[in-house]
Amino acid sequence: MRSWLEINLKNIEFNLNQIENLTQKKAIPVIKANAYGLGSIKVAKYLSKKNFKLFAVANFQEAIEIKNSGLENKILIMGNNDKDDLELAIDNGFSITISSWNDIKNLEMLNTSKEALIHIKIDTGMGRIGFIPDDSDEAIKHINDNNLGTIQGIYSCLLYTSDAADEGLGVDLGGRRI
Repeated sequence: MRSWLEINLKNIEFNLNQIENLTQKKAIPVIKANAYGLGSIKVAKYLSKKNFKLFAVANFQEAIEIKNSGLENKILIMGNNDKDDLELAIDNGFSITISSWNDIKNLEMLNTSKEALIHIKIDTGMGRIGFIPDDSDEAIKHINDNNLGTIQGIYSCLLYTSDAADEGLGVDLGGRRI
């Protein structure tokens, strides 16, 4: 028996619109890892025609692939970048993620004429990537006080796992703990 994957781009659009309706905020489609195997360029081109202006990817290589496809959408790199990729990301106008003091140190060492466009990643309980909430204010203040770039946003990954639930971790959204 042959297997295949059938993608309905209208369903992806519908799901993103549902998120926007519930949150009253603009959704940022995450198209990292080739849009999770769905085809990042195809998904990005479709969604850009549907008024999605910002996409999130994992790294500089994925961001440059989207840019080189001819799309002019804004791109947020969610993963950590080494110093060289960080500089290339800024020079290409991509938004970068700052998730640790090490990222801030790398940002301070750069010699670029372009302004860094920054999103701060907060760790809300998964213990993987991001500032713990108590440290985020100090990091934001340091970035602003030292003119390291413009902070465009703050984000987190709100995952639900049975381990997190057992430990009482997660975020309360509308009476439901996730």
